[in-house]
Amino acid sequence: MLGIIGFEDLELDCVIGVFSHERGLKQRLLIDIKVETDFGESITSDQLSHTLDYCEILRLIKEEASSNFKLLEAFAHHVNQRLLRELPITWVWIRVKKPSANPMARHSLVELECFKLGTTHEVDTYNRRRHPARR
Repeated sequence: MLGIIGFEDLELDCVIGVFSHERGLKQRLLIDIKVETDFGESITSDQLSHTLDYCEILRLIKEEASSNFKLLEAFAHHVNQRLLRELPITWVWIRVKKPSANPMARHSLVELECFKLGTTHEVDTYNRRRHPARR
């Protein structure tokens, strides 16, 4: 049985931005992330060792945030690719929000969705059919 694990409004500080005044300081990012993984054994065993520990997702995101990026798009892509490469997941969706980007908006944002080749995405397909704008 496939299910989704993730975070909403995960707060991390990262050196990110194109302009010179952004390059010397860390800025707050808010991250929404969902990954699809197999819940099969964990729902009957109730054991952490039988599921994807969300602390591992957090660790990998924090490691990527310790790098310096210019664009939110590049940061989101690196996070998604690393999670797909290192975790037993079939799909990842990320929204990265930068509150300090524009004083006229609550935040600027990018969204990126990636699939592991050769996998099925039961949860995502089901939800998209029922709620096209579910995010």
